[in-house]
Amino acid sequence: MNEPTFYVTHLVRTTGKRFRHAVLTASLLLTVCLQVRTQDRISFFFNEFSGSVNRTVMDDSNTNDRLGFGLGIYRSGSDSARFSPVFGVEFNRTSQFKEQISVDHLSFKTDMTYHISTISIPVVVRFRAGRHVRLIIDAGVYLDLCVGGSEQGTFHSWYPGPVTPPGSMRESMYDHKTNGYGHNYGPSGGAGVMFPLSGHHIIIKADYKYGLNSLLETGDQIYNRYVRVAAGMKW
Repeated sequence: MNEPTFYVTHLVRTTGKRFRHAVLTASLLLTVCLQVRTQDRISFFFNEFSGSVNRTVMDDSNTNDRLGFGLGIYRSGSDSARFSPVFGVEFNRTSQFKEQISVDHLSFKTDMTYHISTISIPVVVRFRAGRHVRLIIDAGVYLDLCVGGSEQGTFHSWYPGPVTPPGSMRESMYDHKTNGYGHNYGPSGGAGVMFPLSGHHIIIKADYKYGLNSLLETGDQIYNRYVRVAAGMKW
């Protein structure tokens, strides 16, 4: 497949993905965010918020891990219960550096930095132990929906002919924005502490998201696996 044909095919695929992901993401956010409960007054459905710093954790010699960040809002169960469900909506942006990525039999990329932005839907069970300062342990699953991304590096194209000279290699700088990474999912788990402060609870924890789905359909595989350190508040 020559370079123009490859890019046209890639554009057609990613355009369809962008539309499907935009509709699905908007539907999920609208469904979750419009849920409220009515008692003496209307109160917001979510009762927990956090900000986080993340770092990719890729166990291979072709990848260098990079830092990222995230925000999340959740609904968690009663603090008096030993076990309770926690679910919510997160925005996570991760980064990783790849030394070389194969595209097809005529082209490849080198020194590639990938930035991946996702809307994450975590569903976990939280275990609590202790009275004043409480240990918390979360275990469950998550779904990542890609809402944006970018790639920067060098693109290499091999032309067997007819060119001058025959069989030459062309290099060009590659800087591309995309929504075409698809979805990701997998198990997640973490642990931390929760303690009261001024009528609320402060939560400090670390967790790990182990992505099982490759984000690329062609060429080499790219996985999004990352550890997060988060600080937040429950009201």
